[in-house]
Amino acid sequence: MDHEETPEALLRLLGLARRAGALVLGLDTLKNRARRIRQARVYIAPGLSERSKGELQRLASAGRNWRITELREFDLLRERLGKPGVSVAALVDEQWIRGADRCRPPDHEPGRDEDRQDIRKDPERGTPRSMQRRDGSSCRKANSN
Repeated sequence: MDHEETPEALLRLLGLARRAGALVLGLDTLKNRARRIRQARVYIAPGLSERSKGELQRLASAGRNWRITELREFDLLRERLGKPGVSVAALVDEQWIRGADRCRPPDHEPGRDEDRQDIRKDPERGTPRSMQRRDGSSCRKANSN
């Protein structure tokens, strides 16, 4: 299980994901929906029992791409969601998961964010095809230096 310092952005994203229906709250609800969920980011409260952690590990290891993370600020998440009894929250939509991965601190997965380059800022690669007009000229605004 991963441990991380959670930024405010992740807590806001989880709140928005709940409104969008992409956040499953509670271990029982997650177990009931587990067959349909292939990819998930599961956030657990620090005080979750070993038995419950074991159940989550069994569900995650059954051919699913689930990452389980202990969320130190889970009390704050409970407060914001208005769900005081919940100890498990899972993002189950691929786009929301990508958003949550962007909210993670860069040191969480060494090299992952540092190696990523924005090709629009790389002068050696030129203008990406998606930013070129049909005649080959760039859609970018010219620098006014």
